[in-house]
Amino acid sequence: MRIARYILRIVHIHKAIAHRRRIHRRRSRSEQHCQESDKPPGRWPLRSARSGQGALVGRTEVSFRNFGGFCMGIHCQISVTKIPSVERRQHRRPTALVTCRNNSASFARPLVAELSTIKKRTVAIDTQAQEQLLRHRRIWEQKPILRHVYNDEFFARLLTFRKPGGISVEVGAGPGFFKQFAPQILSTDLIWCPWLDAIADAQQLPFRAGSVTNVFGLDMLHHLATPMTFLSEVSRTLIPGGRLILVEPWITPFSYFIFRFLHQERCDLSETPWLSNEHRAIPEKRAFDGNQAIPYILFGPKHRSRTLSSLPDLKLLALEPFCLFAYLLSGGFKPLNLLPESLYAALSKFERATSPLWRRIAALRVLLVLEKNN
Repeated sequence: MRIARYILRIVHIHKAIAHRRRIHRRRSRSEQHCQESDKPPGRWPLRSARSGQGALVGRTEVSFRNFGGFCMGIHCQISVTKIPSVERRQHRRPTALVTCRNNSASFARPLVAELSTIKKRTVAIDTQAQEQLLRHRRIWEQKPILRHVYNDEFFARLLTFRKPGGISVEVGAGPGFFKQFAPQILSTDLIWCPWLDAIADAQQLPFRAGSVTNVFGLDMLHHLATPMTFLSEVSRTLIPGGRLILVEPWITPFSYFIFRFLHQERCDLSETPWLSNEHRAIPEKRAFDGNQAIPYILFGPKHRSRTLSSLPDLKLLALEPFCLFAYLLSGGFKPLNLLPESLYAALSKFERATSPLWRRIAALRVLLVLEKNN
């Protein structure tokens, strides 16, 4: 019996020693990981978002690692109480660094813009919206004609008015199609998706004033609860001469019939989006709720001057109605497609040539370009 007791004591002692060794190894690895994570990736120097002198000192830095099966390294100011597998540590250096993981080179670049705190509720994962985005991505892969229309008609127009240099941000990136066309652009959306670079509320943009050169948006303005708040935020974040470039639905006699009776979203011309929302409650809305008349109400001939007077730092640089035959025949994101891919090039040329004849009475979309005054 004594021998058995001695053996049990020896076994317990060995177990305790092994347990302490494991704890020591974990602590060593944790300290080594913290030291390595403080070093900037690659050869890019860390810079302050404001002047290089501790613009972010005293805040909490969040480091994303292997989140959702993707290798990321995003150093930003963000609320993550509803995001799993996140490490928190006290910020030690002034930096606003975003790793563009969607680029094939997986490069990191310092931003002159600071990603600031986002409200906790905006980080919640909207499963219904994600299902809709995944459905759009499936249709996108199955319909080459839809990719042709978006690349040639929408994305090419957006990039035509892009101002070179500086930081370009896409708000309301959704399914991430524009990011595929222009990988160098920072894609953001309120809904978390693995193909996005950052989560951001367009009505509370997480960038410093005067830090962004271009802000892009495709079919996002009419989904916002307070579009004038978004326009004011863009005016704040753009550098002098920076541009807001949007492609949005546009109301014409023909498009009104399409949007009003054949589309799932509302088309209500009675709304007053330029009025202040400070004294009235803003109803909760889902991500895909929207009013397709909002861009026309804001920038149509009746209220354009009223909208621009509320945005003294922005001027209207371009307003170009477009889009008719090709998009309608392609069926958009519906399974239906009436346009053979072999006929697309000819129809596209015909549409561009005849655009002056029908764009005032039948255009479905509009290209809006606002520029910040120098």
